[in-house]
This record gives sequence, structure tokens and C-alpha cells, in this order.
Amino acid sequence: MRSLHLGVSIIPYPFPNYKLTTSFSRRFPYFKFMKEAFLLRNALTPYTYTHARKAYDTGVSLVHPMYYDWAADEDAYIYTDSQYMFGDAILAAPISQGSNQNKQVVTAVYLPAERWMEWTRSQGTPLVLEGPTVVKRAWELNEIPMYVRVNSVVPLKTMASVTATSADPLVWVLFFPVESRETHSGNGVLYEDDGVSQNYTQDNDHSVTSLAFSHTYPDTVVVISPAQGSYTGMPSTRNHVLQLRGRSLTDAAPEQVLCNGNLIPGPVKPGVTPGWYVASNATYPLLEPEGALVIALGSFQITTDEADVAILWPRRK
Repeated sequence: MRSLHLGVSIIPYPFPNYKLTTSFSRRFPYFKFMKEAFLLRNALTPYTYTHARKAYDTGVSLVHPMYYDWAADEDAYIYTDSQYMFGDAILAAPISQGSNQNKQVVTAVYLPAERWMEWTRSQGTPLVLEGPTVVKRAWELNEIPMYVRVNSVVPLKTMASVTATSADPLVWVLFFPVESRETHSGNGVLYEDDGVSQNYTQDNDHSVTSLAFSHTYPDTVVVISPAQGSYTGMPSTRNHVLQLRGRSLTDAAPEQVLCNGNLIPGPVKPGVTPGWYVASNATYPLLEPEGALVIALGSFQITTDEADVAILWPRRK
């Protein structure tokens, strides 16, 4: 189980969609956790593919040591055996040793000088962690130590497309403390090409879609720009989904959500488009943790339409 987690944060691979039968569950009692790890690995494909292009352009690998980013930090060299950067945004520290009798592993993760959020929130864990610091805690079998730089944007496949090959739909995961009275801003990109040919070596045979957000208490503005460039077989439309993970579990609902001036209804049931809801009783918390705000924006023309989203939050006293 733990060695499988190690493979999740190295290179994506579309694992088969196994059926969880009674007999299979009896032989592999933790298959549910294994399946979620498989799905996360596949869901990360847009993020890893984008960084594969960056590796081609810059020579810096998707998986690289922390001292590439924090060369003056001595601890970034000390912790190289157990953790690494997975792209620009994610620090991964997968567990490979066996669990104790409580099916837990206590491990220490070093976070360099930065502000960090855990990939999924766990009870008793601060929402935002200030580096440099060492986080020592027990991890359950269904947890993978992954931390994300605050103000990062990570593109993922949605659950609806996690086993599909089409480019539709896409979820943009925003990591920042929504409750903060500070001003926050961040951006992310999605790189795409045909995925099969060598045409990516040509400057004009790929596309890049950009997302930028800004947060001035209490409201958040998100802009998804039209894709720049094109490639053979490029789809014409896409359903965009936003996922915000920086709100407390008990206060994640916005007062209002607007997209291009139009009201996005909510709360709605998952799967309704357009619409927003707060995730609860999540089946796959690694992909959609409890308390995350999920906003399905609807369909857009990839190369011409811009999505301007305003998220209006309740003002705290």
C-alpha cells in the first residue's frame, strides 16, 4: 500500500478501473485506498503533462530535489532521501515503510521557507503552515503526505473524466486561505498538445490555457483566459470546474457566485452544471476533500471564451 503511494507522485499512468467485488475486497482489504491513489495519479495528468513540457523547455525535471528551489537552505539537502518537489507547486513525501499496529506511520516532513497547505485537510492539522518547519504527525493508510505552496493552482481531471481520454472537463484546484484578511493572488497554466506525435517540438502546435485569481477580503475573483495556440485534434469546447480548498469545513459556502455576470446556482447536487456545492462525505477525499467548494461553470469555447468568476463570501465580524 505504501509503496503504491510512492508511485502516485512520480509519473502518471492510467490504471485500469477495477471492480470492487466482495471476493476481491476480502483478498485486498485496503483496495478502496489503493483505488483512490490510482485515481489521484491519473487525475494529476494535466499537471504532470504541463510540467513535462516545462522539463522539455528548461531541463528541470518534474521530480526534482528541494535544493533546486531553496539552494541556500541546508535542510533542503538533508531531507533529500524522503521528499522532493513534484512540479513547481507540490512537495511530496510519500511513505514507503510499514505501518504500526494502529495502521499508522509517524513521519517528519520538512517544509522550506514558504507558506504551505496540506493536499487534504486532516483533523488537528493547521490549514496554513509557515516554513521553514518540520511537521511530524501520524499518517493513516489512506493519506499521502503532499503539501502545496499557498497561492498555487493545480489543474486536474475531474472524476467524470479521470478514466477518459478526452480533454473535457477540467478542474482547477486553488490553494489559498480564503478566510485570510490578507490579499492573495496566484496563477496557473495548462499545457496541451495532441499527446501522440512529435509535433510538440514545433512552436505553433500546442496550446496554453491560463488561470489567474486574486483575493481581497472577503471576495475572490478568478479569470480563465482563452487558450493560446492550437494543435491537431484540439477540442472546441470545455467544461471548466473550480475547486477551492482554503475555507474552513464549517464555513465553506459563499453568499453568491457569478460567472460573466450570470448567477451560478447553489448549493446544488454534484454533477449539476452550472452550479456550486460544498463537498461532504467525500468518496475520494484525495480528489475532492470534505469542505472544498466546487463550482461547475459550464461549457466554454476553448480559444475564444473567457470565464470571469466572482465568489462573494460572507464578511466575518
